[in-house]
Amino acid sequence: MNISHIVNTDLYPFDDPGGGTYKALILECREQLEKTGCCLLPNFLNPVALENAKQEAIELASSGFQMNHYFAYDDVDDESLLRNLQFLPMDHPRRFRSLTKIRFVARDLIGRANPIQLVHDWPKMCSFLQDILQGSEIFRNECPLSSCVFTVAERGELQDWHFDGNEFIVTVMLEDSNEGGHFEFVRGLRDAEKGDNFESISEVINGKYPAIERPAIKPGTLTVFCGKYNFHRASAVEGDGRRIMAVLSYETEPGKTGTDEYLKLFYNRTLLDVVGYPTPRDN
Repeated sequence: MNISHIVNTDLYPFDDPGGGTYKALILECREQLEKTGCCLLPNFLNPVALENAKQEAIELASSGFQMNHYFAYDDVDDESLLRNLQFLPMDHPRRFRSLTKIRFVARDLIGRANPIQLVHDWPKMCSFLQDILQGSEIFRNECPLSSCVFTVAERGELQDWHFDGNEFIVTVMLEDSNEGGHFEFVRGLRDAEKGDNFESISEVINGKYPAIERPAIKPGTLTVFCGKYNFHRASAVEGDGRRIMAVLSYETEPGKTGTDEYLKLFYNRTLLDVVGYPTPRDN
């Protein structure tokens, strides 16, 4: 399928990096990231592609893995909850247990012709990300389970306050829950040299922080978010709606896949459970 049938290439001409529209887009995205750490590209997917991707996500939701797990807010490593915290006050944010209760649909369940799969594999995505992030070369994550997935959240389900392990993440909203399910974040609570601002993190966790960002994200919007230094969450879905997201993973090193520990936790499977992986060519 021609990528222009999936992506609104009039607004986002990734295939014309020398053009004025693309250059203006890159400057705008860099400005967004510099200002907030979050870059929004509304109407990134064309309506038909959006509908096709959403319908497959709905059909596959029951086949996904229902996670219901607590993490430490500052580390997705499950063992982090076993750290010695006895010398910290009972209200210290390191004692906060961040709940992820959401359904994950792994990549190998999604049809190869799904628009989200095609966007993830589109080489121009890596070029675009490299241009706006102004860093190392960007590569597609190669994991057959976690590189390109759907997440589905229904009433009461959420991903609570946390920092990411990766520098950035790419998402596409497929369906808005209408009530709850808000993407919220706070900048400036983690510094690479000074560490975490525990006082402000505690205020966020307890609903007392006065300046939480809540961008308006509509279905079809592509988001690039730098979550390693921005405290964030997807609040609990309310009412009868669903929040459906596509999560596309990219790396600064080629050939990256998820670890067995990570994959077991998020998908209840490892690479050994993926039919045909590794292929004979990989051995």
